[in-house]
Amino acid sequence: MAVYKRGNKWVADFYLGGRTGRRMRLTAPTRKLAEAAEREAKATEFRGELGAVVVTDITLDEFVEKYLQLIEPTKSATTQKRDSYTLAHLQSFFRNPHLRSITSETVEAYKADRASRVRHTTVNRELDLLKGVLSQAVAWGYLKETPAIKRFRVDVKEPRFLTLDEGRTLIAAARGQMRTFLAVALHTGLRKGELFALRWKDIDLDRAELRVRKTKGKRFRLIPLNAVALGALRSHPRHITSSYVFHNGEGAGWKDIRHSFYATLERAGLPRIRIHDLRHSFVSNLVIAGIDVRTVQELAGHRSIQTTMNYAHLRPGALKDGVAVLETV
Repeated sequence: MAVYKRGNKWVADFYLGGRTGRRMRLTAPTRKLAEAAEREAKATEFRGELGAVVVTDITLDEFVEKYLQLIEPTKSATTQKRDSYTLAHLQSFFRNPHLRSITSETVEAYKADRASRVRHTTVNRELDLLKGVLSQAVAWGYLKETPAIKRFRVDVKEPRFLTLDEGRTLIAAARGQMRTFLAVALHTGLRKGELFALRWKDIDLDRAELRVRKTKGKRFRLIPLNAVALGALRSHPRHITSSYVFHNGEGAGWKDIRHSFYATLERAGLPRIRIHDLRHSFVSNLVIAGIDVRTVQELAGHRSIQTTMNYAHLRPGALKDGVAVLETV
């Protein structure tokens, strides 16, 4: 330990990592403080060698700013907008504490407060984002671990879907590009964002295939086109300059079609559903038709088989068929 006085300051002059390591010179007003500074620096180095995490104090607002700059740009525009709204609620409630002071207890307080205003499913989405933010803080070294975050248990509602006959009725009632949009949605199961991002270069009419490049899970997906989807695309009008399949007059891709979608439902005499329910219809009708779950998962682009299994009840006969096999054994 080399501690000496220089003027009215005491200097701790030492190396981290041995004589070939990094030289450190720390100053302090007294000899004891200089010696303590050296011991602390070496202890920090030692903890790092043992794999211990040395965290840095940062407030929630400071970390959210970093998160918005580095992580949010990797998400879709819709997700960014929703995350921004959610983060504002989180910051307003927690009132900018040090990140390490967010505990399971304070998270439960947030849950109780939000549950008095919005549905449990909404609170769960917000908790998922909070968990993601805190997990990122661990990855960047601002936290040693995340607090336990428990979601509300909610009943899984049966998804609303159109039968094959209802789907045909809806397509027949559509006008213009909406007819193709509905045919492709109901017969490929593409998500709304995937449909809006669809370009002609993604479609091979000769091979009857459609490539999904911009997916929720960032994974490439190849979908075969059946006669209904293929016929609709073959007759679909193309914009003179735009590469988007579904476009406005200027050639820009579609963004919000709820008004025309609801009008089509009304003309078809069908109850109001969400655009996303067209995807539910695709998956549901495949399951009802007896297509195996793994194939349905691949076509729908579900990352987890459990998501696909949520539709399994639509084929109740499968359970009876399963036990009936034993009768011939």
